[in-house]
Amino acid sequence: MGRLLLFLGISCWIGACTTISEEALLGTWKPIWVTEGSDTVQADLSKVALKISDQQQFHYQITSSEMMSGSFQLSSNLLKLYSDMPQPDTTIVQILDLQEDQLLLRMNYEGKERKMKLLK
Repeated sequence: MGRLLLFLGISCWIGACTTISEEALLGTWKPIWVTEGSDTVQADLSKVALKISDQQQFHYQITSSEMMSGSFQLSSNLLKLYSDMPQPDTTIVQILDLQEDQLLLRMNYEGKERKMKLLK
């Protein structure tokens, strides 16, 4: 039991120390899948896109008629989205993995865990 707690503590510490580069986030990201719990969300992802600009601005096109845009802040592995449109709101998503052309996000949607994998 003690070893397990030590392993979990070290894993959390290493994860908390991970620094994500804001520059690596820049660009337009398109989702290839979304899960809710262990189920794949059946949705048309062709219109969905997340654009991160170098002026700390974002634009998230959810559907052809729904979107969010505003400013963002990167804090460790948390991406904080401060939307101005369509209404003021704050959304916080966890960056689980970021590679040159792949992004894996974890978020809470209506009380359920969602994960989204995006490609640049």
